[in-house]
Amino acid sequence: MTWNFPNCCGALDGRHIALRRPPDGRAELFKYRGRYSVVLLALVDADSKFLYVEVDTNGRADDMCVFRSSSLKTAIKNNSLNLPPDHVIIADNTFPLTTSIMKPFSKRDFSAVERIFNYRLSRARRVVDNAFGILAARFEVFRKEIELDVSTTDLIVRAACTIHNWLCTVSPETYLGKGWADFEDAETGEIHPGLWRETAVELPPLRTSRAVCPYTKEAAKKRNSIATYFSEEGQVPFQMRAIEM
Repeated sequence: MTWNFPNCCGALDGRHIALRRPPDGRAELFKYRGRYSVVLLALVDADSKFLYVEVDTNGRADDMCVFRSSSLKTAIKNNSLNLPPDHVIIADNTFPLTTSIMKPFSKRDFSAVERIFNYRLSRARRVVDNAFGILAARFEVFRKEIELDVSTTDLIVRAACTIHNWLCTVSPETYLGKGWADFEDAETGEIHPGLWRETAVELPPLRTSRAVCPYTKEAAKKRNSIATYFSEEGQVPFQMRAIEM
């Protein structure tokens, strides 16, 4: 339970991968900031390794649209992931709240219980930021627009994620190095930014959807239950200090 979010199977998010203008100038590859891109949707584990990746050609899409068209959403809906009981995926506010996906409380006036839940979820979600950041910093192919067709770009992105996982496993000291990922002061709980954040390379996040995502009573009940646990028997010593910063 590295990041103190029990029963968490991974953190979900997406990033843009920049492309040189394709020969046919495909409109769906044109992202909202005026550049061509494909989208990398990924699920990441506690060690910033990729558990699932999908490359979507719709660079215009926001997080929600990409997720809705993904094989991961289908697998969750069909219950084919075989997740253990009560296990969840964590995500930010652009993804839906379901019994399988937990996201932060989003109203303006938070109770202490809700603030603690949001802090604990945000703290655990840093692994996906680390994965994308280290991937971009370590693989030079992401430092500029990829000058290849979409299908080849898809293969390159998947290969880079696979090699990233392999290097994290067989050579973490060399590949990650000291301080490359965000690290935490064990006594205070303060998170120190990893070295990848100091590089000029960063994969742009996806556009946030403005649509309101409805959720079920069961999903809300599950989030409330986890939030209560974090404020009672599942609390960590530094969480009150962290939410007051």
